[in-house]
Amino acid sequence: MKNAYYFTCGPTHSHYLGDGITWNKDSVLQVNAPQLNDAVEHVVSLFGYKWAMSYDNDIDLSFYPNGICCIINI
Repeated sequence: MKNAYYFTCGPTHSHYLGDGITWNKDSVLQVNAPQLNDAVEHVVSLFGYKWAMSYDNDIDLSFYPNGICCIINI
């Protein structure tokens, strides 16, 4: 079973994901993975440590005006 995990960027981080999609301080990256550790490892493999926080529960999207920018399934 996969769970949804959410990742946010700090104010100085920004990642262009292609197709006009940018993950930055105004959006959240969702990673569906079996465990949080799997999701973190995948995010680190893609972006290094240029992100801010990970969450393993629902996140208050009102703080992120662009909402979920991308969903990655691993």
